[in-house]
Amino acid sequence: FAMIGLFMYLVRMAALQFKPKYLYLAALTFSLIITIRPTNGLVILLVPAICGSREKTIHLIRNAFLSWKNAAVSLVAVLVFPWMAMLLWYLQSGQWIAYSYGEEGFDFMNPHFFQILFSFEKGWFLYTPVAFLSMAGLVWLFRNQRFVFYWAAAFLVIFIYVASSWWAWAYTSNFGQRIFIDLYALVGLLLAFA
Repeated sequence: FAMIGLFMYLVRMAALQFKPKYLYLAALTFSLIITIRPTNGLVILLVPAICGSREKTIHLIRNAFLSWKNAAVSLVAVLVFPWMAMLLWYLQSGQWIAYSYGEEGFDFMNPHFFQILFSFEKGWFLYTPVAFLSMAGLVWLFRNQRFVFYWAAAFLVIFIYVASSWWAWAYTSNFGQRIFIDLYALVGLLLAFA
């Protein structure tokens, strides 16, 4: 949650007033995000929504990649924490990639999309009704900022699809869905828009 919130803040700052430090810190934060939970790397899809417009997104991308220094430092920052994790795996197991889940994994052909949101077993919206209410913010975005709406909605659909494709879609927590706690910064913004 903290890393995604920080990433969103740093990307927004870089989009509003580009300074290389915001770009580098956002890349470093993204590095931590994908090291902590690789599926949260999908937050990269939120960058255009965080920027707020097509023009700001293009401006950020140009500033990030047209300068070889910005691109190189950002790439190193994105790779630093995953590389450290891989080095530790190699030193401990002799393998660069250590998959500790055994036979467990994703079943993308059999997602539990509606169960993860609405079921009595572990439905996110059922056990976290404020999250459900926050989705009304998408209506405001649709009416006022279509660009942001499309990117935020696409991110949510893809994230929910991936999360619901895990073999144990209920994620064994007691009530609600702990997998969505990471997105509460976005949920808070949507609630504000609502």
